Amino acid sequence: MKTLVKQLNLDEKKFEPRSLRYQIGNAKNLGLSPEAYARQEGSYRGRVIAEVYEEYQGQLAANNALDFDDLILIPVRLFQQNETVLGYWHHQFRHILVDEYQDTNRIQYELIRLLITNGEPQKERWAWENRSIFAVGDADQSIYSFRMADFTILLDFQSDFGDGLSDLDTRTMVKLEENYRSCENILQAANHLIENNTQRIDKILKATRGCGDPIYCFEANTGQEEGEFVIEKIRELNRHNPELDWGSFAILYRTNSQSRAFEDILVQYRLPTILSGDSKFYDRKEIKDALAYLRRSPIR
Repeated sequence: MKTLVKQLNLDEKKFEPRSLRYQIGNAKNLGLSPEAYARQEGSYRGRVIAEVYEEYQGQLAANNALDFDDLILIPVRLFQQNETVLGYWHHQFRHILVDEYQDTNRIQYELIRLLITNGEPQKERWAWENRSIFAVGDADQSIYSFRMADFTILLDFQSDFGDGLSDLDTRTMVKLEENYRSCENILQAANHLIENNTQRIDKILKATRGCGDPIYCFEANTGQEEGEFVIEKIRELNRHNPELDWGSFAILYRTNSQSRAFEDILVQYRLPTILSGDSKFYDRKEIKDALAYLRRSPIR
């Protein structure tokens, strides 16, 4: 992509290669060719991105290569252009299960649709004997819109593949409202939050594990403040519950970069820890190298 930006004499500050790659990936996830993208994005920037997209595909072809987004786009194009190939795979896969259906994007949906229908546009002519599609999803949990996931694909499942009847009469949709994981207080908060979503399939989550403790929220201003709060909670629980050893506690965090704040305070209080799934901050090679360099450097 960097080479193409130079070859096309583009300003790299205005057309940053990583951003171009991201836009082209989005176009592929929508199933758009360079020409279709240019028509949809009529601005100067859109036309330039379409030109880069076309050149980029040419370079991939010259190297006999596909990128990640091509792994679905190219089979879909093949199915659309070759009835024999589509027919073979249509008969090969008779029962299709799709998990996390709310995170499906348009090109993924088209792949599923072609495999199910064999490209037949008229719904009444679809042959369902010894054939099925089963999708599991929750529109309220759609979090991948940044890679063009479209939760309305889930909302349209009933009309696309099901019987299209109301929730009370349908035989092609089952609501999984019983929740075995969370307590009632957690689910009540979740229900109050998600009922504000304007586009969703109505459901009420029901607990199977009792009320549970009240929800407690703490807002930290810094990572260190967050770490101190969490570690102090662990120490407090340990003091009041002597039957709990340190192996009874776990700290969950979303990204590896958050671990250092917890590690520093755990070391400070000399609490034994095991870091799962990654190296401790001070055990990472680059950190060891930096510390070794600093220790050997003269103080000025």
